[in-house]
Order: sequence, then C-alpha cells, then structure tokens
Amino acid sequence: MLGRFDGSRLRLSALVCVWLVACTASAQWRAYVLLPDGATASYAGGVAGDVAVGYAVFGGVPKPVAWIGTNGTYVLLDSPGEGYATGIEGNVIAGAVKVGNAFHAVIWPTPFSKYIDLNGTSAASGLSGIGGAQQVGYSELGPTLWTGSAGSAVSLTPPGSTIAEVYGTDGVQQAGLAYFDGQPHAILWSGTASSFVDLTGANLYSARAYDVDAGTQVGQAAVQYGLQINGRAALWRGTADSFVSLDPYVLSQGTAWGVFGGRQVGSLQTSTGQRRAILWRGSSTEWEDLNCYVPDPAFGTDAINMHVEGGVTRIVGRVGAPQNSKAVLWVSEDVVERAPTSHFVAQGT
Repeated sequence: MLGRFDGSRLRLSALVCVWLVACTASAQWRAYVLLPDGATASYAGGVAGDVAVGYAVFGGVPKPVAWIGTNGTYVLLDSPGEGYATGIEGNVIAGAVKVGNAFHAVIWPTPFSKYIDLNGTSAASGLSGIGGAQQVGYSELGPTLWTGSAGSAVSLTPPGSTIAEVYGTDGVQQAGLAYFDGQPHAILWSGTASSFVDLTGANLYSARAYDVDAGTQVGQAAVQYGLQINGRAALWRGTADSFVSLDPYVLSQGTAWGVFGGRQVGSLQTSTGQRRAILWRGSSTEWEDLNCYVPDPAFGTDAINMHVEGGVTRIVGRVGAPQNSKAVLWVSEDVVERAPTSHFVAQGT
C-alpha cells in the first residue's frame, strides 16, 4: 500500500508513450518512456510493485521522483531542491537530497512522506541501494551500511583498502568494490567490514559488483584477451571461482547492473558503440535484447534494475545519451519460461 494520494503533488506527464514491438522474443514487453511534463531529462534506477523511482530534471535541477503505474502519474518526493532516488524496497525509497551545499543520504517511508535524514554528522552522504531493512551508500565513513537511522551507520571499508564503494544490498549481503594494489576488486560483504569476500579472481584484471540478490552478485569484470582488455557483464555466486561472463561474444563489452529472482539486467555495447538494454537468465546463452521495444533507441538503452511481483516483471532504466536520457519502464505480464531468441546478429547489429 502506498498510502493516500495527495492530489496537489501529482502530475500527469505530457509524454507517456507505449509501443508494442513484434520482437523475436518469448514474451510481449511494453516499453513506457517516463518524462514528466516540463522536465528535460529523467532516469529510473529502482522499481518495486507498480512504483518506479529516479529523478527528473526541471530547469536544470534534478529532483527525486516516484512514478506510479504506467500512465505517467508521478510524485515529486520531499526535498529542499536538488535530489535523486536510487532504489525502493516495499514502500521505502532510498536516495539523497541536497541540504545547503552538501548531499545527505535520506529515505522516504512512502512516496508521500517527509524524508528521514541519515546523514548524521557526516560532511556529505548518499544512498545507492536499498534491500530489506538495509540501505547502502557513502558517508565520511567510506562505504556505509545503514538500517534506517543516522546512528546505525557502519563502515564497510575492508582491511587493507583505503578506497571502497558499496552499491547494492538485498538486506543480508552488500555488493561493491575496494581498491587493492591500485585496481578495483569486486567485493561482497555480510554486514561488516571484516566479512568481505574478494570476488576478483586471478583471471580478472579488475572487477566491480553492483548488485546482490539471494546469493547472486552482478557487475562488470575486466578480462584480458591478448593485448585487449574488455569489460564483461559479470555474475558471481559468492566466490571468485564462481565468476561467469554474461557477454554472448568473445569481444563484446557489457555491464550487469541489477539482479532479482535469478535474472539479471544490464547493457551490452555493439560494435558500433550503441548500448542495448539486456535481460539475462544466468548465462551468456540465455538473454533478450530489450532495446527493440523502445522507440528511437539510436543513442542506446540501459536496463538498471528489475522486480517481479504477482507474475509481472518490471525493468527500469533509460534511453538516450546519459546527459539527456529519458526514464524507461519495461513491463511484461508473461513470466518467460523458455530461452529468448533475439540477438544482435539476428537484428543486423
């Protein structure tokens, strides 16, 4: 339940578009572009139930937004001005707002609530992810784990590293990176700095973990092929030895940004440099190109996060160049059971 609507804070977007595309795939997706009336750009990075969260740019200022449903209804989240939302768990939204000259990590208990400031005495902070009762992001402690209050902040900086970042949590474990010997290593934590597990095996030049769900982590790993180093969409299951490249081609480059319920979302870069949003099912041979469902995707698409509830799969991300992107919500009411068949080669790219 999202609580009672506050009509004074709701708007209906002037640009809400839905396209049905006959892609060679095992489910029918609908792609919705979410750009609030008066906004010049938008981005969605979290989704739960029928609520997608992110930000929209008004007059050059990004403001935290929650979209409800698919018809463009949105809520401007409580904020002094500049801010963004990065994730949602149940009704609780995570993000940051600018207070004075510094960003503060905040949560909104519902899209209609006043924000709760988690910053404490830190010079600045922000949230990058939320899961269960946990929130993760940065503060003067470095990579930081919270459980709903400023006083709950815990540093996750691993022993032996001075630079680290945390991006995602499922409420039990946390995913991110830490620098060792000058290179980023994908890291998995279980609530404390000392619990860290280095997911970067000797076969990887470097790696980053962006999300975690039920024992599975995703991100990007740099793999060397001869004289060339390529960033590969990566999947782990708790150990460095479990690394799996999700890229379907030897020299393709990709990133997996989110994971939920045994599926992963991210993007692959074609030989022409175009980014294409991708849904994987645990391997490089089972994937679907979501780019073909979005209109005018010439500048590329990215799938950032996903959620499955009541048989409905929702994926959020963006279309367009990063500096002027538009938020995208993909929705499928058919839970896919067989391997997808759409590939870059079949689509002529």
